Amino acid sequence: MIDAARAVFAAMAYEATVRPIVETYQINILRALGYDETMLGREYRMPDDDLKQYYAQSRIEHKKAGFDVPDDYCPLLMAENETLKAKRRLVDVSCPVLFEDVDADRLLCSGLEIYDKFVDLTLRMLAAHL
Repeated sequence: MIDAARAVFAAMAYEATVRPIVETYQINILRALGYDETMLGREYRMPDDDLKQYYAQSRIEHKKAGFDVPDDYCPLLMAENETLKAKRRLVDVSCPVLFEDVDADRLLCSGLEIYDKFVDLTLRMLAAHL
């Protein structure tokens, strides 16, 4: 569980580092295309021509920022995915230790709020041991 908790903290830290960098240039691209920052995360609503320009410029900015990601991948989405996977690993290893009849899927089916609270409480419990 300790290693899984360390992985969650590392993934969260990386995501927190990547987020402001990526969101800054995403907002700049949106503004250059005539949109405001409220469109961030809703790019899929753009007309196809604008969306193609947005993605093309994003690829350029990913490289300029030093991210080594495959084309058509967003460094922020990759970081968010790593955080989600690390949290899932933590839940997978901690559920059998803390509960007899609860697994990760059952916990997740209880709702995201409960799942997230379980992750948070587990991290708080283990933080002193890291």
